[in-house]
Amino acid sequence: MKKIFLLFAISILSSSVTNSQNSIDSLTKGYKNGTLILVGGGKKTHQIMKRFKQEAGGGAKIIIIPTAISFNLLTDYFPMVKKELTEEFKKHGFNNFTLLNPKDAKEANDEKFIESLKTATGIYITAGGGQVRFMDIFSNTKALDEMFKLLDRGGVIIGS
Repeated sequence: MKKIFLLFAISILSSSVTNSQNSIDSLTKGYKNGTLILVGGGKKTHQIMKRFKQEAGGGAKIIIIPTAISFNLLTDYFPMVKKELTEEFKKHGFNNFTLLNPKDAKEANDEKFIESLKTATGIYITAGGGQVRFMDIFSNTKALDEMFKLLDRGGVIIGS
């Protein structure tokens, strides 16, 4: 009797696990290649940046997009923002990175802007509270398409 109960319990548990996994699989959609690193704001820790570098690969080519930073900060203090981001990336061992800051969707569709995204292995989207501004600029653009293509080819995008 104990053996029958044990077999019955195992069959129920295994079907529950299978059904749970099927439910998760049906709810989870995304890219089989590539990595998203979602950070809840604030400064990126060394561990997070180390993981970003690891996912971007040895010869990482990084695009930094500060578009979500406050518009006033970007327009009035852009040299300071650029200097701080440059120092941060060098501190974490990144050597090949470019700062791209489109001002509107037209610029985000420009081939010069798109070209650098086509060869990037990682994209760093800065925090700053202006995610709506980011979406206003990038929604339905070639740049956004290239971000998805970066994931398709195994790249990484980090942001908060």
